Amino acid sequence: MTTILLLAIALGPSGVNQKRIDTVTGQRVSFENADQRPHQLYSPDCASMASPVMKPGESFSFVAPMGPRSCHFEDLLDPASEQYQGEVNVKPSQQEDAQAALSHVAG
Repeated sequence: MTTILLLAIALGPSGVNQKRIDTVTGQRVSFENADQRPHQLYSPDCASMASPVMKPGESFSFVAPMGPRSCHFEDLLDPASEQYQGEVNVKPSQQEDAQAALSHVAG
């Protein structure tokens, strides 16, 4: 049985507390609005990362898509602000790696 932990990124008054995180396919990633103003996430690379407007105290989570891939994100309500930009790097899960290895051997 695999235990999947929740990765949390906070959006605070000075920006995101983690500009870059590494995760694996299927991992749940949460963004928590710890700021006094609303935020809305957008990723041109990973559609599942698009959040509704998060009011102060609200959070949004998504499941990391199939890797490998990089999901760059920004705040749609302040797209020019680099302090609310970052990247979630998704690596394949061990199960995906094993399946890829088997299909390569079989092919």
